[in-house]
Amino acid sequence: MITANPSRLWLVPILILLLPAVLLCITPAFIVVLALAGFAPFDLNVLFAALPGIAIAALFARSLWSIVGDLLRKRPVLTIDEAGILDTRVADILIPWSDVDAAVSLRGKGRGGVVLELRTPLQTKLDPARPGTMLFERPQPGIAHIPILRMTIGAAQLEAAILDRAKANGATISTASTHLRMAQRSLGI
Repeated sequence: MITANPSRLWLVPILILLLPAVLLCITPAFIVVLALAGFAPFDLNVLFAALPGIAIAALFARSLWSIVGDLLRKRPVLTIDEAGILDTRVADILIPWSDVDAAVSLRGKGRGGVVLELRTPLQTKLDPARPGTMLFERPQPGIAHIPILRMTIGAAQLEAAILDRAKANGATISTASTHLRMAQRSLGI
């Protein structure tokens, strides 16, 4: 059995950077509240700065919540054993190896994951505000993207364990730089 969590060496610096960013983003909103309460002069420009700041702060705060949850988690995020794979970032239930039709290792461009094509459609999830899965769209039912970068166990070891167990249970194994049914979020640039 292999268990892994997101690496603290990666999560703590992000936490340290996001906390002041949230405070910086909500400062204009705090000034607007003070102005509405009569403790500061009201300026319409501050209101225009406060509205997008609140939206950005909400996204950052959601990411902070995920990071704190990962840091305080008592159980591992990723468990790989002979029965199947359980990644709580992807699904709430164990994905049995017998349900894996194909396993595709994604390489290059920092993708660092394994895409499992499932025989039985399972609605999987990827938290859009979670560090490590932020730039990925939620996959179609029947696809499970297992992120393996920046974990407490090396990506190569996790990749080998997933691919070996999938192959041992009859799945087709391949390597690609992208997966047709897995899209990276467009930032509109």
